Amino acid sequence: GVFHLIEKAWRKGLTHQAWGEFFDFTEWERIIEETGVDIERIMEGGSRHWDNIDCGVGEKYLRVEMKKAERGIITPDCITGCTGCLACPGDPEVYRKAGEYVSVRVKEKKEKMLYRITYRKKSPFYSHMDCIRAVVRGIRRSGVKPVMTEGYNPRPRMHFSPALPLDFTSEEEFIYIHVYGDIKKIPVPDFIEIRNIEEVEKVVSYPYAVYGLTVDNFDEDRLKQVEDVCIINSKDGYIEVVVPSNRSVKRLFEKINIRIIQGRRIGWRREP
Repeated sequence: GVFHLIEKAWRKGLTHQAWGEFFDFTEWERIIEETGVDIERIMEGGSRHWDNIDCGVGEKYLRVEMKKAERGIITPDCITGCTGCLACPGDPEVYRKAGEYVSVRVKEKKEKMLYRITYRKKSPFYSHMDCIRAVVRGIRRSGVKPVMTEGYNPRPRMHFSPALPLDFTSEEEFIYIHVYGDIKKIPVPDFIEIRNIEEVEKVVSYPYAVYGLTVDNFDEDRLKQVEDVCIINSKDGYIEVVVPSNRSVKRLFEKINIRIIQGRRIGWRREP
């Protein structure tokens, strides 16, 4: 099948085939003949191996583009205007006119709602963006549509807590997200846990974050010299500190040569 064709091409050294200077169609024809893959039948339609992959671009659009390519008609770059391929997020109303696609953005009539989602990061091996993507993906799976930003590259309108270091866990992270409709439940992977979902009126920011840290070679006098760190508890190598939320706790401790063995963000404060 197609898999064996691609594998054989790779074994023959046909890499970087998207680059014109490396593409060798004669070699591809030879490999197609050797593997016996019926390319004509695949191109004519019917079930294909990759039909279960959804990249957003519809088959109808691709077929029209193929016919335009056969006639030598060039589709303009979408920077100059959306061509309606549906690859970008959002729900543009797409219609065909004079053999070309034209896109008109639909104005949403549904009520926009703002939600605050509080979650716990249980594993230190996932990044801040892994958590954000998991929550947003869960919201979409639940059937709720996020409100998108405007512009060339629309994204869900959201605000989230400052990034957490990769090897830290957390008891309380949050995401504010604008959506159409009610969020009841969000399916998420095991490395995070949704703790609360509530509708709010506005985004609230917190100037300070509270961390629980297990440290090596702890020196309280040295730590007190750091201007932006406030110690609220310390015992046997474990300390709890308040740090401005826009500062990196790891870098602050590296400056005074105190090594963090294990870190956890406990919560947030409005005052130190």
